[in-house]
Amino acid sequence: MTTEQLTNILKDLKQVKHDYQYSYDKVGEMDLLTQDYLHMLEIVPLSGNERSKIATQLKNTRLERRKHKDNVELLKPLVNCLEKHDRAIKDLEQVLGQMRQIEEKQENRTYTPRILKGE
Repeated sequence: MTTEQLTNILKDLKQVKHDYQYSYDKVGEMDLLTQDYLHMLEIVPLSGNERSKIATQLKNTRLERRKHKDNVELLKPLVNCLEKHDRAIKDLEQVLGQMRQIEEKQENRTYTPRILKGE
């Protein structure tokens, strides 16, 4: 395994947590937006055309909420596993640092002859 491969794996694992949190937050946001539309339909005097537009917006909001809720449901087991094994992730980050140091050392390798000098 190369440092580039390990870097990509660690980046992907961090991205999973970010994606989960983003979708989780969007579900809450879509819940609040749903309540806004429902209260508008309930309280605000609207024409038939306006009610239709709000109903369409409500439907689109519910569809987006469903997309994010499905994503949260899908990523939850992986996020739980990553949190459970957080120490292993940190260990892999340390290993990556060690691998990078070794690569740098190997790239800058030099040899000073001990017997053969100037021949």
